[in-house]
Amino acid sequence: MTDTRTEQFSGRVAFITGAGSGIGRATALAFAAQGAAVTASDKSEKDLYETARLIEDQGGQALPVLCDVTRSDDVAAAVAAAVRQFGRLDFAFNNAGVEQPVAPLHEISDQDWNRILDINLRGVFYGMKHEVPAMLATGCGGAIGTPPPVRA
Repeated sequence: MTDTRTEQFSGRVAFITGAGSGIGRATALAFAAQGAAVTASDKSEKDLYETARLIEDQGGQALPVLCDVTRSDDVAAAVAAAVRQFGRLDFAFNNAGVEQPVAPLHEISDQDWNRILDINLRGVFYGMKHEVPAMLATGCGGAIGTPPPVRA
């Protein structure tokens, strides 16, 4: 194990949804590289634990938490686990999301549209709903982000 971290975010805690792969994993690793303790959440247990292993391999602290962002109770439990483990929440990145295959509007099914809304919108809402009180509890606030839109 080689510690390659800096201390820019030492003593700070980041919570990231969709941390099992892609942008979420890269963000989790970046926060850890800057010294933050990271609560990585994802729906895929295998991918989630791989992200946690990568964080720990670079000398960081990781708490992997299974979480379905379409369920408010899951998000609340994941945020609570972060605060319980690390004592605070400073950063959140509501990254979990899905894309719709490119198709004419009239060919998108109601089921596909509802899935996009549930994950990409409701997931961000549930994240912020539970992250904001945790951040305000420190008396210092925090920072919340979402990924940029994907451009075709």
